[in-house]
Amino acid sequence: FQKGEACLVATRQELDAHPLGQDFDEAFIASQLGLTAHHLGRLFHAEYGVTMRRYLEDRRMAYARQQLSDSTRPIKEICYSLGFKRLTYFSKWFRKRFGMSPRAFRQLKQASGRE
Repeated sequence: FQKGEACLVATRQELDAHPLGQDFDEAFIASQLGLTAHHLGRLFHAEYGVTMRRYLEDRRMAYARQQLSDSTRPIKEICYSLGFKRLTYFSKWFRKRFGMSPRAFRQLKQASGRE
């Protein structure tokens, strides 16, 4: 491994293990790897085509979809597990990304028998 590759592997592992409901500190991870946040961000984007923040956001979206499709957990519980303080914020976030409310998405998935 070159140093850049090793840093990217470590960063991706950290992002994959990072709790979805917690903020992510890019500068802290970069400093642990001996890089600046800007340099690590450039390396990550060049390798994966997205920023670290976008990568985490994609994980949050996938988790929200999966939980709404495959579980009977209350929507409010899913909302809190993703770090939202209020259900209205989660609903706005979800609607912006999927074009419908979490409740409508769940009902659609239940009616269609999932994707």
